[in-house]
Amino acid sequence: MVIVSASKVLYLSHADVAAIDLAMTEIIDAVEFALVEKAHGRTDMPPKHWVPTSNRRFFSAMSSSVPASGSVICK
Repeated sequence: MVIVSASKVLYLSHADVAAIDLAMTEIIDAVEFALVEKAHGRTDMPPKHWVPTSNRRFFSAMSSSVPASGSVICK
């Protein structure tokens, strides 16, 4: 996971995310908020980015933003 602010990019490993230890209720609330924002057209979610690197390999990424939460994310 990558978190971007106006001045820095923060890369989070799986261990970093697990260490946050969010309660399932917090996760559900955040996902619900993002889905409501998307339903109202207040998110940016461009198509998946694809970059071929060789005949059999590629790099892909998915990014989106929910401005009301101040979040931009790239997976």
